[in-house]
Amino acid sequence: MGNEPLLQLIGELQHMSPDQRDETFRGFDEELARASAPELEQKRQWLKLQWAALSPEQRDLLHRQVLEHWQRMSPEQREQMRQAHSSLNQQRIEPSQNSAGRQEYCPPRLSPDQRLEFHHWMRIRGGGPPQ
Repeated sequence: MGNEPLLQLIGELQHMSPDQRDETFRGFDEELARASAPELEQKRQWLKLQWAALSPEQRDLLHRQVLEHWQRMSPEQREQMRQAHSSLNQQRIEPSQNSAGRQEYCPPRLSPDQRLEFHHWMRIRGGGPPQ
């Protein structure tokens, strides 16, 4: 599988309003909350392959859109997401392989607080868009 699905998503997100992007990301979050541990691992692997094929500019654009969504969430929504994905992550078959790859997920222009939020968001999101 190439990187076309993620490139298509980036293009679509660019033309959406912030509310439309929030709705799109919420749909992904809900799907992930229902996923089993093997499904989450499959999505993580899919995202790693997709991510590796993106240019630095495309990564920065996606980072900004993800951070905007995270910042617009209420504290209650963030906590619900943390709890849902925390329990799923404990059920994973393999130990997390994200610790080494996390550095590439974070653009250097982010502040330490933004970086922390982004790493947390990527860890609990776990994968790419629905296929």
